[in-house]
Amino acid sequence: MPKNPAYDYIIIGGGVAGTTAAETIRARDSQGTIALISLETEHLYSRVLLPSYIRDKIPREKVFLRTLADYTKHGIDFFGGLSVVGFEAAKREVHTSDGGIFSGVKILIATGGTPRHAPFTAGIEDYAFRLQTVEDADRFHAFIAADTEAKGKNAVVVGGGFIGLEFIETAFARGYRPHLFLRDKQCFGNQLDAQGWGVLEANFGRHGVTVYPETELRRGTFTEKGFTVGTSNGIDIPTAWIGYGVGVERNLLSFQGTGVRTNRGIVVNEFLEASVEGIWAAGDVAEYRDLRFGEDMLVGNWTNAFLQGKAVGLNMTARIPADRAAFSAVPTYSITNLGLQITFVGITEPREGWETIARVWDDGMSYERIFISNNTVHGAILINRFQDKMAVQKLVETQKDISAHKETLHDPETPLASLIAA
Repeated sequence: MPKNPAYDYIIIGGGVAGTTAAETIRARDSQGTIALISLETEHLYSRVLLPSYIRDKIPREKVFLRTLADYTKHGIDFFGGLSVVGFEAAKREVHTSDGGIFSGVKILIATGGTPRHAPFTAGIEDYAFRLQTVEDADRFHAFIAADTEAKGKNAVVVGGGFIGLEFIETAFARGYRPHLFLRDKQCFGNQLDAQGWGVLEANFGRHGVTVYPETELRRGTFTEKGFTVGTSNGIDIPTAWIGYGVGVERNLLSFQGTGVRTNRGIVVNEFLEASVEGIWAAGDVAEYRDLRFGEDMLVGNWTNAFLQGKAVGLNMTARIPADRAAFSAVPTYSITNLGLQITFVGITEPREGWETIARVWDDGMSYERIFISNNTVHGAILINRFQDKMAVQKLVETQKDISAHKETLHDPETPLASLIAA
């Protein structure tokens, strides 16, 4: 390979957004040269399947979705194990950690995110785990597989988001006793109200999960009894391991100050184009303009990354601007945790002036919180109500006026699907 290769398309990021974009470009442009630059040496794999691999529900090889042969077959040059150390937007040059300088006609930034720095890991790295990459999963899988006396041991989980719930599920499945540290008073911050948190908290109690609200990890020490962590509340807990689910930071550093506008992510318009001509962004790193809601969105999940990869590939190969299509999708994410099916649809963080309607069923395990603005549904949180997911998506997509039916929504026996035809 030449030291300073030139390509028609350069994709920075080998995850699902970058790979989908590269394959979409190839399907529409059979002649253009494509470089895919990835920080990881591994080819595309499913981050969604990592928990299943850790729990031995699937073998490791099932996590991987592409091989080098797949990239070669599509004429995509894969460069693994390279980080971006410099970026010149005006020249459309990408400087990589091996000293190379890639120049491109069109560049896509799909660098995703990196887990936030976890406190107090110095000296206790062997007992601290994340769940972002396949390397993380390999470490954790090997650790718990080697622990043949897991039953009854404590496991500490830090963080009340989806990754934290994955660690709890794994701990419970392996016989550990989970202890959940929350910086806030509850999981998912203000996205849940007291009733919704009550459903989750009661289920934790049924499964032996001890919850510590407004508690942070302060230290880790080794004693004759083994490894122990200390909290901001002065509690000491012996534990077999710590699982960190404290969110991610978007990988923006290499692009800040280069002329490409950044905020929480790479700022792009509805076509996923950045502020500099010839540069796009997609996936977790893209802060895109959603015309439906009239606001900038930053969504971090697998489905959204795939859909944006497809959309940006189409727009990067558009012959004329009129052929471009605005990206539009209703963000969704689902997880099963200790028997509860938890689904987030659309915007699930209340804004000033919004209304929310909570619906709770008599079984104490089913709950919905619907987010409404200007008499239209903007999102919902569903617990054990997955059957309502499609109805919520449709209501968000169409922005149907529900003012005449809003009061009936307080009755949990009112089907959400009935609002679509009403």
